[in-house]
Amino acid sequence: MTRLFKLISLTFLACLAWGPALAQQHVVTVNPPSPKSYEAFTVTVTGPYAGNFAVNPDVSVNAISGEMVIDMRGTCGGPCTGFSTRSISINYPGPLPPRDYTLNVVLNANDPFFGQRASTQFTVTALPNYQGLWWKPSESGWGLQITHQGNTLFVAWFTYDDQGRPTWFVAPNVVKTGDTTYTGTLYRTTALPSQVQGETFQTVASSSITPAGNISLTFDGLSNATYTYNVDGVQQTKAITRQAFSTVPICYSSADIPSNNFTDLWWQYPAGSVPGWGLILSQQGGTMFMTIFGYDKDGRPSWLVASNMRITVANPLKFYGPLYRATGAPFRTSPWPSSSVSLTEVGMTEFIGPQPDVARFSLEMNFGRIEIPILREVFAGPLTRCGP
Repeated sequence: MTRLFKLISLTFLACLAWGPALAQQHVVTVNPPSPKSYEAFTVTVTGPYAGNFAVNPDVSVNAISGEMVIDMRGTCGGPCTGFSTRSISINYPGPLPPRDYTLNVVLNANDPFFGQRASTQFTVTALPNYQGLWWKPSESGWGLQITHQGNTLFVAWFTYDDQGRPTWFVAPNVVKTGDTTYTGTLYRTTALPSQVQGETFQTVASSSITPAGNISLTFDGLSNATYTYNVDGVQQTKAITRQAFSTVPICYSSADIPSNNFTDLWWQYPAGSVPGWGLILSQQGGTMFMTIFGYDKDGRPSWLVASNMRITVANPLKFYGPLYRATGAPFRTSPWPSSSVSLTEVGMTEFIGPQPDVARFSLEMNFGRIEIPILREVFAGPLTRCGP
C-alpha cells in the first residue's frame, strides 16, 4: 500500500540569550490554523531561548489523546549565536485524524538547565469524504455504495434489469475531474453458470467484464450529490443523498489508523484471489447495512441485501441479520416507482470482525452455509476510516 507522508515545515526564529531571557515566553503558531487531514502545514516557534536545537527534531502524535509533541533535543550542527532563522522539514507518516490537538514543542529537552516547553492548540479538519450508502429517498429500493480512497471513488450501483431482477453495475475508477465532480466508466460483469445443485446465489470470480456506460457524480457538501448515468443509451440524472439509518459516522482518509467501524469495500482473502464479487458495508452505530454483489445461478449479476444487521457479540464484534432478495422496476423507468419493490427473505448472514482490516463473512441459504475470509480492498489508497 502506498504510504503518504505529511510534510510539516518547522521554522524557528532563535535567539541565544542567557539569564533573564530564559524566562520569556515562546510563541507557537500553526499555519493554516485549521489544516485539513493530509494537508501540509507550518509550525512556527518564535522567542528567545538558550542552547542548541536539532536539525531533525522528533515528532510524535497520540491520536487518541490529541497530543502532538515536537522534541527539539540535539544540536543544530554548528554555532547558534544571535538571532537566526532555520527551516526544518519533518516526514511524519500521516495523516492526522480530524480532531482538536495540543501541540507541545520541547526545546533542549536533553539539557535540564535550558530545557523549555512551548505549546498551542489547533484543529485538524477532514478533507471531503463521500464513503457510504447513498440513495434517492423518493425512490427507495435502489442505491449507490461509494468507497472513497484518495481522489478515486469505487461506485457500485444496485438496481434492477429489464425483467425486474436484481442487477448491479460497477465503476471501479471514478476519478476527480473538478473540485467536487467525479466521472468514470460503468461496467457490467457476468460469471459462469453454477454447477452446484440448488445454488441460487454465487460468490465466484467474474468471467467477463464489459463497458456498459458512464457515470458522473457532483457533490454539494458531504450529504448531497447529483448522479448522472448513461447506460445502454439511457441517460438520467438523479438527486441523491447520504442515507442515514442511525448515527452517521465521520469518515476521513487514514493510511495507518485502525477503526472498528467496518464501512468499506470488502473482498475475498487473500487479496485478488477471487475477483469479481464483493460486499460493501455501511455501519452506523450498532447497525450495519450490507450489500453482497455476486451472481445468480445462471451467472447474471445479482445482489442480496441485509439492511438491518445488529451487534450480537461485542468482542470480537459480530453482526447478524436476515438476508433479502429484491425485485423492482427496471432502472430505465422514469420516474422510478419505489412501490414496485418486493423483498423476499432468503436466509441469514453474519459478519465477524476480529481485526479492523480482516474479517469473516457467512451466508446461510437454502443450499447450505458458506463462510468466507474477507479483507478491505485497496484500489487507490489511502483507505478511508470511519468513526462514531
